[in-house]
Amino acid sequence: MPMKIAYVTTYDPRDVLNWSGTGHFIFNCLQEQGFQVEPIGPLPPYRAFRRHWLRAKHFWFNRICRQKFGQYSPERDHGAAKFIAQSAMAKLAGRQFDLIFSPGTIPLAYADAPAPIVTWTDATFHGIINSYPEYRSMTRGYYREGESLERIALERAGLCLYSSEWAADSAIKDYGIPASKVKVIPFGANVSDHFSDDDIRTAISRRESGKIRLLFVGVEFVRKGGPKVLSVLENLLRLGIPAELEIMGCAPEIPDALRSHTRVSGFVSKRDEQGRRKIADAFLSAHWLILLPSAEAYGLVFAEANRYGVPCVATQCGGIPTIIRNDVNGKLFPESAPVEDIALYLASMSRDHERYTQMAEAAYQEYRTRLNWRTSGETFAACVQTLRSRSGNAKSHGP
Repeated sequence: MPMKIAYVTTYDPRDVLNWSGTGHFIFNCLQEQGFQVEPIGPLPPYRAFRRHWLRAKHFWFNRICRQKFGQYSPERDHGAAKFIAQSAMAKLAGRQFDLIFSPGTIPLAYADAPAPIVTWTDATFHGIINSYPEYRSMTRGYYREGESLERIALERAGLCLYSSEWAADSAIKDYGIPASKVKVIPFGANVSDHFSDDDIRTAISRRESGKIRLLFVGVEFVRKGGPKVLSVLENLLRLGIPAELEIMGCAPEIPDALRSHTRVSGFVSKRDEQGRRKIADAFLSAHWLILLPSAEAYGLVFAEANRYGVPCVATQCGGIPTIIRNDVNGKLFPESAPVEDIALYLASMSRDHERYTQMAEAAYQEYRTRLNWRTSGETFAACVQTLRSRSGNAKSHGP
C-alpha cells in the first residue's frame, strides 16, 4: 500500500502561481514517488480569523501607532495559527493518513495531528526577519509571537526539511532543534518542458563567444539587485564588451544610456504554454543569469537557469550557496563586491569560450544530478521512510 500523505496548505497547491509554483511542484514530485497525496486545503488564511481583538490590534499598530511602534501583521498571531490548525484538523477528522505534511510551519503549529508531521520549506522565521528589509518595521510583539510560533511548529514536527544549509543551520542554532531531525533537500527547478540533453547542448553551443547576454528574472527589482545589475551592464559596455540585458518579471525604469542594450519583458505567467515557452527561450539564449540580491531565502530561478545550461552570477547570501557552487555552475560574490569586479569577471569569461562552455555544461549537470524534483523526491522518500520506521519502533516499544 502506498503511503498516504495529507498535504496541508492555506492555498491550493495545484496552482502553479502560488509560492512561485513550489507548492505545486512539491505536490507533483510526491505523487511521482508513488505517495498517495491528498490536498487538505485551501485552508482559510489568517485574514478569515474574525476575533475582534485581533482586528483591533492590527488597526492600532498599522493605522494609529505605525510611526512610533511599527507595524503588526496577524500572520504570526497564535490565535490565527490555532484557527488555521483547527480548520486543518476538521478536514482530517475520521480519516487515516501515514504522514501530515506542509511546505510551511504555520498551518501545523497547533495541529493535534494523528500522524507524524513533516515540513519542507526554504527558511525559518528567524532567518527571514534578519534578512528581508520589509520586516524591520514590525513590532516587537510580532517578532516575539513569530519566534514562539516557529519554535512550537518545529518542536512538534518529526522531520524538518529545508531547501538550504542556511535555513537548516538556523533551525538548529536559533531554535535548538536536534540536528538528527533536520535535513537539507534542495528544491528542484520549477519548470515543465521536454528539452533533451542534445537540445541543451545545442543551445550552449550557439551562445556566441566575445558577447554577453545577461538575463535578470525577478518581480522585486531592487531587492534582487536590479540597480547593481544595470551598473554591471554599464561597466561591461565601458570595457568594450558587446553586452545585452533582458529583464523579465518586472518593468523598471532604464537609464537612457542603457536602453538600446536592454530589453524589458515584464511579468510572464507560467500558467499558459506561451508564457512558459517565452521563459524557456529567454534562458536558452542567455549566457548568464545575473541577480545580486540583498536577501534571498533560496533562489529557485538559479536552479531553473541550470536546467537550461545557464550558469549564474549572484551574491553570497541566504540559501543561494546551496544552489550555486562557486566556479562550478556559477560565480558568487560578496554583497560588498564592487560592480566593477563582477563586470571584469564576466568580461574575462566572455574571452575564454572553452571555460564558459565547461561551466555551462557543468550547470546543466548540476540540474540533472541535484537540482531537479525527481532527485529531491527520492531524497524526501528516503527521509520519511526513516521517520516512519523510527516512529513505528517507538510505538512498538511503548512507554
